[in-house]
Amino acid sequence: MIVDIPGATLADEERAGASVVLYYGLSVLVAYDALDRALKEFRAGRDGNQVRGYRERVKEFEEFMGYREFAERARSQRRRAP
Repeated sequence: MIVDIPGATLADEERAGASVVLYYGLSVLVAYDALDRALKEFRAGRDGNQVRGYRERVKEFEEFMGYREFAERARSQRRRAP
């Protein structure tokens, strides 16, 4: 297992013997880019609801994160609490 190597392709990393490659660097840069663009748009319009491509994806994100199951477990634990 390795962390992605800047400038290397997945094929390069596999040839180097990696069977698992953590694309940490790529993931962080992609997240930074999205956050940077969204904050610039927010600063310009001063309305988070007008930042395109995000608020309409809340349900999709909650499904991806398993939010419904989490909320059900939390409610169940509250009912059992003394």
